[in-house]
Amino acid sequence: MASSNTNETVESHRQGSEKLVNHFAKARANRPARKYQEFKKKYGGALHNQEATFRVVSNGFNSCCKSVILHVDLTSYLFNCGDGILRHMLENAGKWSKLEHILITSKSWRNVAGTLELNGTMAETGNRETPLCIHGPESVDCLVNVDRSVRSFARDVMGIVERHSPEQLYIDNAVTIQSILLFDCKKPTDQAAAACAYKIAFKGEKRKVNTENLVKLCVKPGPWLRDIVEHNKTVEVGGKTITPDDVLCRPGHTDVALVLECPTLNHLPDLIRKTEQLSRRNDNGEFVDILVHLTPDSVAKHPEYLEWMSQFPETTKHLMVSESVPSVGLKYAWEQQVHLNMVDDSIFPLLHPKPVEEPSVEANESTNILYLKPNSIYTLRPLSYKGLNNSQVHKGTKEAAYGYFKSMELVEQAVKDRVSLTCQVTKREYPILTMLGSSASVNTKTRNVSGILVEIEKDSYILLDCGYGVAGQLVRLYGEEKSSDILRNLKAIFVSHGHADHHAGILGLMGKRKEALGDRVAPKLFFIFPRKLNLWYDHLNQQFPGCMENVRAVFGGFLLKDNIPPKKLQEHSQSVHLSRLLLPP
Repeated sequence: MASSNTNETVESHRQGSEKLVNHFAKARANRPARKYQEFKKKYGGALHNQEATFRVVSNGFNSCCKSVILHVDLTSYLFNCGDGILRHMLENAGKWSKLEHILITSKSWRNVAGTLELNGTMAETGNRETPLCIHGPESVDCLVNVDRSVRSFARDVMGIVERHSPEQLYIDNAVTIQSILLFDCKKPTDQAAAACAYKIAFKGEKRKVNTENLVKLCVKPGPWLRDIVEHNKTVEVGGKTITPDDVLCRPGHTDVALVLECPTLNHLPDLIRKTEQLSRRNDNGEFVDILVHLTPDSVAKHPEYLEWMSQFPETTKHLMVSESVPSVGLKYAWEQQVHLNMVDDSIFPLLHPKPVEEPSVEANESTNILYLKPNSIYTLRPLSYKGLNNSQVHKGTKEAAYGYFKSMELVEQAVKDRVSLTCQVTKREYPILTMLGSSASVNTKTRNVSGILVEIEKDSYILLDCGYGVAGQLVRLYGEEKSSDILRNLKAIFVSHGHADHHAGILGLMGKRKEALGDRVAPKLFFIFPRKLNLWYDHLNQQFPGCMENVRAVFGGFLLKDNIPPKKLQEHSQSVHLSRLLLPP
């Protein structure tokens, strides 16, 4: 009886805590959302381009995709949405409550694996009052669409998603976006295999009234002037036809940016062929002002690509987002681990990249090629702030992580003296459990959602649940080399139930596993999941067949004692290197 009362009390506390967390999450999310929606109704979606900034969300280091976000007045545009993108956006995206557009540069697992996570989380936290528009090649919205088939048990709330075709010009009150497809030379007609470059023309600033011209017209100012200033209309006043050019100052220079990914060398011939279309502005034929490169380093360093870049004049700024530049993408988690490492360095090892003694030398803006890191900001407007700002980029030193502590030697010694419960591991005994995530429902700045890595024996692993961002957690904890070894020796993935925070990281993990295997023959991997995820699994297999190579799907219900013969049960357990499987009756 006492046990029953205790369970009821614990459950009551748990439900109360969840309601409180959800209440504050929605309150925090709704405040900026309401503010921006009210502004948009008042100003029609733009504040005459008072703000335009590119901000690096992730540079591709530590497994995440290359991603930048463009803030223009009251709307934000995210380029690429990889696995675990939400944690990067919480730290490096600024006011992402304004996000209304996701622009995918190529349909690869690396660029689209986070669309389900981002769409579901924004809708669930009340951060969406308008449809999320996805731009890009054919089927880039595949993950969001398939989630609708499992939403009844994955998430009760899903945001409305619209798809914008690359053949159409996108125009709103802040920007005009032209999509240009770059085809694979081996698949010249396959849109799904094509990359998509985006040429973005920013609307000009609000033109001011030229008082001298107004006096020369000998016309009394009135409501007609507002029609010209606000709506750029031609009006009739006192028998005179007055155009905007008659009373307004000349329009200033409007910037044009190009966001580009050339994913493989097979796309390079079409890139070179379309140089004129990509590099020139549509209004006057001049070169674009900003070129954001999301191209992999293996292609960006190719002589033909470098020669293509040299065709642009020095006035064009090249913003290079390079995965080979070590960077602290998730500074809060990285700093927290540095603090915990002082308590016990065996339980809390330092995350990758390891702390450095001296910060790297900042980019010299005197050149027209700039290498950016997460949280690098390039401002186009206002003009007084135009240029590169690296003040928010983490230096990657221990001193930066220690923050306000004055003498870290004294702090470290005090921590070691006071902690008496440290675990002295003299011999590693199997199984070894590693918590890759413990957050509930959504990722936070310091915690990832569900994922537990179990090392059954030497170089033999299974994974219990795989929420979004788990692949990135592996790389941050073990580094590229060790995490690749783990993925090559992964025997099985168990998914406990159908919520997205327990299975939505599968695509990112399997894509990383495919990279780790390279030309090797993929060993058999058991994927054990609830039957309700069957549609979702089949869709992944169809859209990304290379990632799901040699995977044997097993429905969890088949492992019940009544449904599986003892011989088959023994075969499954030996396949995943377990001595036995204890199944529910």
